[in-house]
Amino acid sequence: PAGQLAGGVTYVPGPGPYAEFDDPDGAGMRMLAVAPAHRGRGVGTSLVRACIERAGAAGRRHLWLHTTADMAAAQRIYARLGFRRAPEADRHYPEVDLLAYVLDLAAPH
Repeated sequence: PAGQLAGGVTYVPGPGPYAEFDDPDGAGMRMLAVAPAHRGRGVGTSLVRACIERAGAAGRRHLWLHTTADMAAAQRIYARLGFRRAPEADRHYPEVDLLAYVLDLAAPH
């Protein structure tokens, strides 16, 4: 619906307090969310592409993210855009397991 927030994402420009990665050449994205009324309309893909473009423009070599096993729709977006699983960067907490993905920004996407 017009005038409503469709979605959002947090872009992390590099290592620091909001980064869930240790890569000095990396950027990250966190908390991708799309409002239920806007799902299936390309909003999530557009938000991920915006992070890819921003990281590329900043000269970053990689874009990192973490997701959970039940976020299948988001994982399809990541796979379609060229992200690969990076299990070496998974994070495990008592309440949740976070699955790491990375995109090589030198590769075509």
